[in-house]
Amino acid sequence: MRLPKNILKELYPVRYAPRKDVINAFVAGAFVGTFLLVFQPFGLNRWQDPNKVLIMVGYGGVTTVGMLIIALLETVLFKRFFINDANWTVGRKIVLNLVHLLFIAMGNFLYSASVGTARFIPQHFFWFLLVTIAVGVFPITAFVVLDYISQLRKNVKEVQAFKKQTGAQWHDAEPPEAALQTPPVTAN
Repeated sequence: MRLPKNILKELYPVRYAPRKDVINAFVAGAFVGTFLLVFQPFGLNRWQDPNKVLIMVGYGGVTTVGMLIIALLETVLFKRFFINDANWTVGRKIVLNLVHLLFIAMGNFLYSASVGTARFIPQHFFWFLLVTIAVGVFPITAFVVLDYISQLRKNVKEVQAFKKQTGAQWHDAEPPEAALQTPPVTAN
């Protein structure tokens, strides 16, 4: 199985899975908290505070809460937009996840201002936006592409099972829709 040349334009299945959203939110929060504790990027290794560990773990909590709020907004307020499979692509899924990052960056900024590690000024907000994107863009992109590949493999297996069950005869590279269309009539 080969990936398409422009994977960003490929259709991506829309799934309404609240349980999976909750699990993903907690996994992402745990990842962020663990990442900050282990690697201490962005000068955290030089920062001294008696509550440092608790504050860093708090960023994981901000991630979890932010993702849960976005999932709620998606499924309650914007459900109609997210149900349409015909226009949902890998690229749009990545953009939606970047919106998640923006929302989480706002949460990180407000959290930092409330615990006294940042001032409530635009420069600090943009710093938190950059840091949040730097930490989140690669896992998000990897997750979307890996999920796309997983869904593609699942669909290929379903098509192959259907072919075997029905004895359908179409070439593996040809999409199932093409097999259902009436061929053009040619003059002999």
